Amino acid sequence: MSGAHVSLLPVDDGLLDLLDTPTASPAWPGFPDARRPALSVVTTPESADRAGGPAGEADPFVRQVIDAACERLLRARTELDAADQHVGDGDLGSALARGARAWLDDPGEGDAASLLQELSARCRRAIGGTSGPLYGMLLLRAAQALADGASWGDALRAGVTGVRELGGAQPGDGTMVDALQPAADAADSGIDAVVTAAREGAARTSDAVATKGRASYLGERAKGYEDPGATAVVMWLEAVREAMSQQ
Repeated sequence: MSGAHVSLLPVDDGLLDLLDTPTASPAWPGFPDARRPALSVVTTPESADRAGGPAGEADPFVRQVIDAACERLLRARTELDAADQHVGDGDLGSALARGARAWLDDPGEGDAASLLQELSARCRRAIGGTSGPLYGMLLLRAAQALADGASWGDALRAGVTGVRELGGAQPGDGTMVDALQPAADAADSGIDAVVTAAREGAARTSDAVATKGRASYLGERAKGYEDPGATAVVMWLEAVREAMSQQ
């Protein structure tokens, strides 16, 4: 995001000596020989910038499923914010609610791939933080897979692969991937299996020390709390299942 940050720190000679001690920390001022991490470039599907009106025949079923998932995240705003206060910035629910509201206030139209692509764009613009790009990638890769004729299971797997590439998280790191990857692995077994796998994966995050995301800053202190990002995945997957059962 755009902006600037200024930190003020009272110092004495001892602290100044410590600050001036050589380090290999990336981009630390005054140490040009520090090893900087290589820039990671993640490609996005060509359709990411596709312009124009709705593509393909309208798919009211997928539209209703997306609406249900967004409505669930809106209702969970306070709950997810409270959960995020234990391990993060305390704003995950508010962030996801912004994305949900951006969709519900002006829903997209078109076929399944177009709907997911439009939802991806809304998430990237409205959610912000880390979750915005990750959800944007999840939906964008899934949309591209559907446009190429893939099954829903393959689309979910493509989306999760994109999230892992962009964020660098693996199962066990204490992130949304802990719910997403099991869900993707179970995708060919039906929506009930998907939800169950995601819920079990999210539950496991409370027993481990997170190595990615804000929770990783807390170390052992984050144990006992389920990762809110993984919890959110379970919530919208449950809403997807409920919407599917009503068709």
